[in-house]
Amino acid sequence: MNIIKPTFLLFSILLLNQLSFAQGSLNALSFDGKTKVVSPVVAHNIRNNDFTFEAWVKPNTATGAQAILANGTASPAIYTRTGSQLNGGKIGFFWHGTWFNTTSTATVGVWQHIAMVRQNGVITFYVNGVANTTTFADATRMNNAAITLGSSGNTNEFLNGSLDEVRVWSEARTVDQIRNNMCVRISTPVAALKSYWRFDEFQGTTSKDFSGNQSDLTAISQQLRAASGAPIGDTCAYRFNTSQTKSIVVNSNQGNFTLQNVGNVSAVFVYRVDTLPNSISNLQGIGPNRTYFGVFTVGGTLNTNGLSFNYNAFPQAAAEHASLKLFERTNNETPSWTEGTSTNDTVRNIFINVGNYTTKEFFLAGFSNIITPPPACLAPTNLVADMVKEFSARLDWTAGNSGIYMVEYGPTGFTPGTGAKINNITQKPYVLNGLQSNTAYDVYL
Repeated sequence: MNIIKPTFLLFSILLLNQLSFAQGSLNALSFDGKTKVVSPVVAHNIRNNDFTFEAWVKPNTATGAQAILANGTASPAIYTRTGSQLNGGKIGFFWHGTWFNTTSTATVGVWQHIAMVRQNGVITFYVNGVANTTTFADATRMNNAAITLGSSGNTNEFLNGSLDEVRVWSEARTVDQIRNNMCVRISTPVAALKSYWRFDEFQGTTSKDFSGNQSDLTAISQQLRAASGAPIGDTCAYRFNTSQTKSIVVNSNQGNFTLQNVGNVSAVFVYRVDTLPNSISNLQGIGPNRTYFGVFTVGGTLNTNGLSFNYNAFPQAAAEHASLKLFERTNNETPSWTEGTSTNDTVRNIFINVGNYTTKEFFLAGFSNIITPPPACLAPTNLVADMVKEFSARLDWTAGNSGIYMVEYGPTGFTPGTGAKINNITQKPYVLNGLQSNTAYDVYL
């Protein structure tokens, strides 16, 4: 919110809740076929040039025309509308009064990544990183407009399903760029990234635009927020057109995850999340582990007799190898973990997993020196600034469940993580000193 200065300072006060500590895909927007979310006008300045729309989507049904996202919210006679759509189960788009359907089918109840790319006047669709066989020649102008999520603007074209990781680019993303980034978060602002919504907030009515272009979504009801099962991590590796001989390895200082002899699937992704999962239900003996791994397959069932998890370079795990277990769940939407069927080879400090599946996540636990993780941090609310003077301002807020806070501040528009930080604040209100006169600030709590 903006606090107008009585004398010399202008403050834009922002609240950081769990976004700084997001676990995997964390949350998504879950649409019921009756609602939509509309962004502010996005100055993407695409016009007749190249662009890319991409998102993770899980449709609940495949009946009728269900808009995933659209550029513009009103009649196509007035606004240019383009976006990825589910039409009778096929993925297509509506462009200046005409429907175009691809040959790709959206699978009900399954998370899948879609990307719509226009390059040199040719539109190509990608589903899970695989290009659709049909392309469309079109270089029609696309004006700056509000991005509509979960609807095209017509009352009978609402999405019944979930949506996550929506990105709007003012460039044609290559197939390698799509594959390299579809299962990971984009952490650094990129010039061509015009809008980027993660939907990871637990509460409140706003969803942050992580592109840096300040197109935050507003008026989001709590009913729209739900856990996301999209396969998102901090890093990933993948293979397309796999064969029995190819392998995938993702390393960390808390274990190395390897897939080999994976079988003949169209593609397989292995991703790593560098924090505790969103749910620790049924995990026994979490100990010092703060990393877990996930597998996402495309076009087939994974033959996992070549799955291994080597924890030999994880000192605490190697020291307690006899008690360790490799727990499993389907994805981030699954509320509880279960003990897996992996075999623990305590001679080599390695788990070998046998089984067939398409999607699964793995967490190493069973430590005897059990460390209970802290409870989820509830965000502070109602942050305000008052008593604004030439070189200082007083901050106050409604506390969450933490007694220790950190403030970060800098000139308006600065990138979070690069500002001045004050740690270990234990009392409120708090007076922020050392400010410059005649300066506008963003302040994060």
